[in-house]
Amino acid sequence: MNRDEQFEQGLQRQPLRKVPPAWREEILDAANAASGSRPSTLDPRPGPWWRELFWPNPTAWAALAAVWFLIVGLNFVSREASPQRLTRHVAPPSPQLRELLKQQERLFAEL
Repeated sequence: MNRDEQFEQGLQRQPLRKVPPAWREEILDAANAASGSRPSTLDPRPGPWWRELFWPNPTAWAALAAVWFLIVGLNFVSREASPQRLTRHVAPPSPQLRELLKQQERLFAEL
């Protein structure tokens, strides 16, 4: 047996001790600060398909949704009254208009 094997066997015989929670927090904070990233609170497992679709740039997707809501809202507000409502408020034709319509009907009948 060489020295490396003896050293490894000696390490294997030693019982594992838990790292104190305060040390663990300190070590993880230092590692996160050194890597320049914040600790991940997301689940590392893949999420639903829609989360994977929207995750690359959620701000852009939210802006696009807001624009669509604005378009739909403006369309709803600016639509015209239905023809049924218009016919209720239209005054009956005047006698002169009725006479013109009768003349028009006669001309179409002659053609």
